[in-house]
Amino acid sequence: MRLILILLLSIHVGSAWAGNKVQRNQYWANVTHVVDGDTFDVEVENWPDHVVKARIRLLKVDTPEKRAACERERIMSKKAEARTRQLIGEKLVRLVVFGRDSFNRVLAVAYTEGGLNIGKTLLDEEIAYPYKKGMTENPWCSES
Repeated sequence: MRLILILLLSIHVGSAWAGNKVQRNQYWANVTHVVDGDTFDVEVENWPDHVVKARIRLLKVDTPEKRAACERERIMSKKAEARTRQLIGEKLVRLVVFGRDSFNRVLAVAYTEGGLNIGKTLLDEEIAYPYKKGMTENPWCSES
């Protein structure tokens, strides 16, 4: 009986800490730094006193680059970064993780605590374009 009680207690405690995981491949994370409009750093507590740091890249979202060839893109980059910082800077976000990119960043869809999809918001506000692998056209510098 005592063994059963210990096993049940350990399962319950273990699942409480696994509670950070919302569903498979979903995590709550604290945003520590916004790098640019589509990339930010987080800390995820995935076990008691064990924090994992990761760089997140919004899935299928492309915002202007800071080191761009044209002035318009550099200006747009500042706007995208500021908007992302306004939405999630140093806040709690829910991440749905899909893997890693070629720079080893975690590819994820990010939501605010209230459920707002960050990438969709940036796309809807025309601060970002849908990311297409191998895209060579620069939408910010090619428009007038």
